[in-house]
Amino acid sequence: MPNQEQAVATQQQNVAVQAAAAFNPLNGVHLTNELQPYAGALAAPYDQFVAAFDSIEEGRKVWNREIGFVVMALTSEKGAALRRCLMTKPLELINAVKTIGISGLSLNPALKQGYLYDFKGCVTFVPSYTGLADILTRTGLVSKIDANLVYKNDFFEIEYGGNEHLTHKPNPFGGSRTDNDIIGGYWYATLPDGTRKFGTMDIAEIRKVQNASPAGKSGPWVSWFTEMAKKTLVRRAFKNLPHVGISDNNLKVIETVMKADDTLFFDPNEQKKNTSYHSNFEEVEEVPSEPVQQTAPTPQPDAPQPVDIPQ
Repeated sequence: MPNQEQAVATQQQNVAVQAAAAFNPLNGVHLTNELQPYAGALAAPYDQFVAAFDSIEEGRKVWNREIGFVVMALTSEKGAALRRCLMTKPLELINAVKTIGISGLSLNPALKQGYLYDFKGCVTFVPSYTGLADILTRTGLVSKIDANLVYKNDFFEIEYGGNEHLTHKPNPFGGSRTDNDIIGGYWYATLPDGTRKFGTMDIAEIRKVQNASPAGKSGPWVSWFTEMAKKTLVRRAFKNLPHVGISDNNLKVIETVMKADDTLFFDPNEQKKNTSYHSNFEEVEEVPSEPVQQTAPTPQPDAPQPVDIPQ
């Protein structure tokens, strides 16, 4: 009887293996003539992508959705650079798509959670500011997080002590609001227990992070500076928020997304080896030891809590 059960189990396993082998990862995906030479490279990430999910069915469902967005990126206005990357370093696409699978983010342009980027000749997945905020919220690190930039004609006030609060009143009609008019920014978050925390960075600190990036003089840092500045604030928030109560799996998801984002903030060859993830995460910046209260936002890495943020 055991031999018969074993034979049935082996047969079922063989059927499953044959079905998996027969599955075409690009089934239903329309490849234009210019993408036909890349069919093999596009299908290569499938196995590792699906392995990031609890079930093959779930993995296939997300794959079928995301591979279409990958194709869209390769045929977009900047798709030529991505195709060159794919031709010279096809394995990098595996890492990029795998990151998407692990993170639960999407390349859907409507969601604006992340995008594929040509970084040093490699296809790289880069999360957006929205994507980073979504990950910190979805994994339970915070119940809400946001980041805003302060312009020179805005009203900004921060107070610590018995009546700590942060007040920002934008003045959208008070004059120019270009990148050169930004004087700083702040992040604020509500923790799962209702505690509120916030912190600030002035424009000099944000620019210092930009200058430390290997892509600081090109790409998103130039085309989308406000987006990158807000991402810098969210990254700062992650360093200062308590990580207690979050599961190892969720922390791994956050790590995966943050490391993907490191491509626009650090040169991987210059990062310290044999250190914890949080050591690798450190930005090149100087943080004053004493909080300074003034109109322009200033760094407050250890802001007291709770805080009252007027709406």
